[in-house]
Amino acid sequence: MNVEKDSAALSNNEAEEHEARARELESYLRASGFGFFHVILLVVVGLATAADAVEVFSISFVLPIAGEDLDLTTAHKGWLDAGIFIGMLIGGYVWGSLADAIGRKVTLVTAMLWNGIFGLASAFSPNFAIFLAFRLASGIGVGGSVPVVFSYVSEFFTEKQTGPIVVITAACWQPGIAFTAFIAWALLGTEGPHSEISFYIGSLHFVHWRLFLMICTLPAFVSSVSLLFLPESPAYLFQIGKVKKLSKVLKQIRKVNSIGISCWKRTQTDEIPLIDLSKSHGGSLPIKSMAESDNVDEERFSLRDCPLYVLDKGKQMCRTTIGIFRLRYLRGTLLLLVIWFTQMFGYYGLQLWFPEFFKRLQLDCIENNSTADFRNCTSNETNLQFYQDTLYTALASLPGNIAGSLLINVIGGRVQTVVALLLSSVSVFCIWGVPSNHATVLVVSCLFSAVSVTVFGALDVVNTVFYDAELRSTAFGVHSGVGRLGAILGNVMFGHLLDVNRGIPVLIVASLLTVGAFCALLLPPIYREENRPPLERCLYVIGKKCKKKIVIDT
Repeated sequence: MNVEKDSAALSNNEAEEHEARARELESYLRASGFGFFHVILLVVVGLATAADAVEVFSISFVLPIAGEDLDLTTAHKGWLDAGIFIGMLIGGYVWGSLADAIGRKVTLVTAMLWNGIFGLASAFSPNFAIFLAFRLASGIGVGGSVPVVFSYVSEFFTEKQTGPIVVITAACWQPGIAFTAFIAWALLGTEGPHSEISFYIGSLHFVHWRLFLMICTLPAFVSSVSLLFLPESPAYLFQIGKVKKLSKVLKQIRKVNSIGISCWKRTQTDEIPLIDLSKSHGGSLPIKSMAESDNVDEERFSLRDCPLYVLDKGKQMCRTTIGIFRLRYLRGTLLLLVIWFTQMFGYYGLQLWFPEFFKRLQLDCIENNSTADFRNCTSNETNLQFYQDTLYTALASLPGNIAGSLLINVIGGRVQTVVALLLSSVSVFCIWGVPSNHATVLVVSCLFSAVSVTVFGALDVVNTVFYDAELRSTAFGVHSGVGRLGAILGNVMFGHLLDVNRGIPVLIVASLLTVGAFCALLLPPIYREENRPPLERCLYVIGKKCKKKIVIDT
């Protein structure tokens, strides 16, 4: 009994210390204002998010065409779709925990470059095995950038600003899909000079789908170069005690924000004095150790220190991984793992197979649960419809993105996650229940896309706000890694079951999304009391009163 009380007291002290650090950091961020710098930041991280989407979804447009050159079966296509998620599973954890150990910026730039390099290499794959290896390697970069980009962008904003900003960043995923669909239609779905590209590089037959994959790597390279001109995250610098660097970054932000008109009204005059960080006593490290931490940057790093440096960072990665399972975070971490798994299983299982799904419906190549050879069904009209359908599905997410960004600070991340998951489940049930004609399935799939984006936006906000800065990227990496496991299983399942019966995988997805909604309902409060959205505040008060009444009755 005493052990339980000591653990509870320790957890409460930890929570109070966390809130004190968070309030102190927010005072620094408010002092730097909101303006032109943050617009530039959102454009760059939005491009990085879109680049990840391009790399993930490009493969679904290539498979129906590359199948002839690489002799791909339906099962091979399922593994190629899943291959990038296997890489994302690995990259999410490795780069996510690295971002907490060595910094957000360097990790994000490296992950984006890795993504672009191996994505480019996959365009020159001569056979299925090498193609799968390069797509898997590309997925490691995508998996690394996804968790880090949200940690990075959120740490330039206060907690109240974080919700809409994270949702807007997540919304950039859909323009990436739309861009991919448009380029795919232009290069793969229409006749023209590009469709006549055919030459040999040694024994490699270079055709238009390889050019498509090359173009799809451009956003990754552009975003990685753009990130070099942005500073390190203020929250990360504050967490590790880099006082001088943090002061310099905040001054740079204020200087850039002074260009043009501030987008966020300040409560004081425009000339807000920057807080003297050297006089702060509420940071995550004592002032003495903070000063020592700054001095470390000025020391010259030698090659002899490399083994110790790697060992130290490896230990730190292990500590942050264990940290997300501490008592304070345990309940939320376990529930979020289930939610991410169910959402990724459903979303990517359906979304990446929609092009194949549409093509088979349009060509009427599957009738009465029998498999037909659809390699020869390649009329220009069908191809055009095939790419247009996917473009419509991506554009349908725009209302969901707008609604998510407007509602997140009103109903809160938890409530939005529950509602969106339930609506996603209903829309998936509709895919199974509606008549099997092209127009009806397209409408329902657009509805599914619109609702699903609000789930991802809400989950990204929950992950960002729930964890302290020292654990945030690791938590993102672990959760997204488990989610990628769900995406892998979803893709493999669709690859094997699509030829058997289209209804079976759809029903499985709908059931899992319902389970995810129930888990989201059990999540603990994620916001500090003064920052709770109105609906979350009401639900918290009601829950507290009900709990008190139950205790009195018993």
